[in-house]
Amino acid sequence: MRRVVAGPADETPFELGEVSYHYGWTFHRASPNTTGRPRAVMTVIYMEDGIRLIEPQRKAHVNDWNAWLPGVKVGEPANSPLNPVLYHV
Repeated sequence: MRRVVAGPADETPFELGEVSYHYGWTFHRASPNTTGRPRAVMTVIYMEDGIRLIEPQRKAHVNDWNAWLPGVKVGEPANSPLNPVLYHV
């Protein structure tokens, strides 16, 4: 089991148009959306060129595989219409 270590909290509000870049396992949150419109969110996950799909270890991995890498088989490059290779060296 991983140990969670508390670090300093920064609750400074974002200005319109500001962004947050952080490690995927970083605990983070947003205040409630009170606008009546969906909050726009974009997530980008960078993967090394040539990364290949491995055998899932947990049910959640299977769910992610089916959702984000449809048609990709174990051992093949992680490249699907939903997760295309954007840059190749």
